[in-house]
Amino acid sequence: MAESAAEQASSALDDAFEDLEARFLLNLPRSQLETIHRLFFQIEQAYWFYEDFLADASEDGSLPHFGSLDAFAEEMFKRCKLLRKHKQRASALAKDFRAYISRIPVYGVILVNKTLTKCLMVTPYKGNSWTFPKGKVNEGESEMACAIREVYEEVGYSCAHLTREDLFIEWTDKKTGKRTRLYVAAGAPEDFEFKPRVRKEIGDIKWHPLELLPANNDGQKPEYKYHGVRPATRTLLQIVAKLKADGWKPAPEPKDASAVDAAEEPIDAPANDAAPNAASVSSADIADAGRRSRWFATPFRVDVQNAWP
Repeated sequence: MAESAAEQASSALDDAFEDLEARFLLNLPRSQLETIHRLFFQIEQAYWFYEDFLADASEDGSLPHFGSLDAFAEEMFKRCKLLRKHKQRASALAKDFRAYISRIPVYGVILVNKTLTKCLMVTPYKGNSWTFPKGKVNEGESEMACAIREVYEEVGYSCAHLTREDLFIEWTDKKTGKRTRLYVAAGAPEDFEFKPRVRKEIGDIKWHPLELLPANNDGQKPEYKYHGVRPATRTLLQIVAKLKADGWKPAPEPKDASAVDAAEEPIDAPANDAAPNAASVSSADIADAGRRSRWFATPFRVDVQNAWP
């Protein structure tokens, strides 16, 4: 008896999640899965891989797109043998994960042009709020190295030669306690061909006049919608004014500002969208979905009471 369309779709999902379980869960050391949050880092990687390489390639629609990580996680708990016995907790665990990552520090760079009049900003893949290139730190990564990497991943420009360890703006969110640090790197070329190095994370890249950025309590309605910009604006303008007063001159541009050291080179999507061998998945392979790998530094690990059973 022939399978119905619904049965075929369900079977395709079973196969897809069995493959994801092998790629992102079964072949990893237990030490990387021993806490709820570590587990959800892997589920997040699986979500990106599924959306980018499985759902996108599903011509018959048997592999649907999931609207959120929460929805994907619930499906993964339902279909993966390793997680199935905990499926009733999927929603609560996803909520706990969101709360956890909301407290992790963020590092980035404010790229200022050579005339000290504009800064480079980005919008998310599905959104219209402008912000500075930034993101969360990887395990063993310094603050400035994280900031430089994030800029490279989001706009394709290596700003290491412009970034100074002692020139940054930092604040802490009073509600979440999350710390944000943005290094100020002056001298970026406006004619550089900026483009993301990661998939489905950046929607647009554009230079914005410094004089039009929103400042804290200035009472003015900005031309664009901004996110995470107001706390930095006044200090940024002060830094730029000081650079001008000191007679600052732009540093020489390296031969290839789109290149980074091999050790810092982000991993792109595999050639022809080929996936890594499920039998030899490593933490580096996990980034093969073309998005950044999010392994956070030791200080942000969770307590033993959150250990995964």
